[in-house]
Amino acid sequence: MGKIKLGFVGACGFMGQTTHLHAFSSLTDECEVVAAVGNRERLLNIVSDRFGIRKRYRSLEQLCEDEEVDAVIVSLPPEWNLAVVCKLLSYGKHVMCEKPIALSVDGARKMVEAADKSGCILMIAYMKRYDPGVQVALKLFEDWKATGEMGNLLYARAHCFIGGQWTAGRELIAPVMRTDEPYGQMPEKEPPPSWLPEELRKNFYGHQNPYYHFLHVYCHDINLMRTFLGDDWCVVGVNLKHSVRVAMFEFSGVPALLEVGGPVKHYSFDEHMVLYFERGSMRIETPPPLLAQAPANVVVQDGVKRQTLNLHADWDWSFRRQAMHFLECVRERKQPITNAQDALRDVEVVETLFKTHLGIRGD
Repeated sequence: MGKIKLGFVGACGFMGQTTHLHAFSSLTDECEVVAAVGNRERLLNIVSDRFGIRKRYRSLEQLCEDEEVDAVIVSLPPEWNLAVVCKLLSYGKHVMCEKPIALSVDGARKMVEAADKSGCILMIAYMKRYDPGVQVALKLFEDWKATGEMGNLLYARAHCFIGGQWTAGRELIAPVMRTDEPYGQMPEKEPPPSWLPEELRKNFYGHQNPYYHFLHVYCHDINLMRTFLGDDWCVVGVNLKHSVRVAMFEFSGVPALLEVGGPVKHYSFDEHMVLYFERGSMRIETPPPLLAQAPANVVVQDGVKRQTLNLHADWDWSFRRQAMHFLECVRERKQPITNAQDALRDVEVVETLFKTHLGIRGD
């Protein structure tokens, strides 16, 4: 297989222009971005000219029918993932799409089924999982559990107060092109979850909605918790009624706290996870999402040796490593680390949290 030929849906959006196009366009030996689809013609041409994309389509069907395109990057708000991704998969295109996979468990299951039926790769863009610092921490964590060097795992705490600029000034070095064109026809939106009360179904699509915002932003933190702590979890308690939201879990009997929220008016981006063992601890401090060449900082407290260690990972960009992994999965026909089934579980966690908060019983 030669270079993988890529198409883009959402290339003209903020994440498309500042991250995904840059990441894939840098991998010139592995792939070529040959096509993009958009419903704002002038903006599509501006962005395509900038990144050397020769085919510019005005409809998703045109991209689907392009036999040169092997795989497609979907960088859209999550309400359009279900319709767009399922259509691409039905045409035999491999897909990497932005997180969260969908807005409901039902929608996510349909996408998992569509991927299974098509036999194509469906990868969800949880870029933090490809952060070299996070990967160093995960290996050490697994070593500790296997050897018992630090004793039993006692407690975990995940924290995300977005605070300062999560973009880390990325738009200054990767300027976002804009026009005043109106949007053309958009794909069908995934409906809100059927169990959601009427007051939360109003003004559903956007960060003003508590459920939409929580799922869209904090699925990253839930995904990291599950990556380290596993999928044997239950919700012990939850308080989602304030701007700072707190959830208590047990993962295989180990208590774990998730605390998220904002807006917090301070400069720094404040996201970390701490894992407490009997004889030490590990703190993983993830950088602002769009900060390039800055891996997560990993701080280890060794209670036996009474020392603090800063573990240094390779300098690299998680978005580029994510792109490399997707291309590897397409080339080798293997399941991604952040596959559709994995992403479905994050939506299951969020639905369980909100159902618990709202006092909704059953499925």
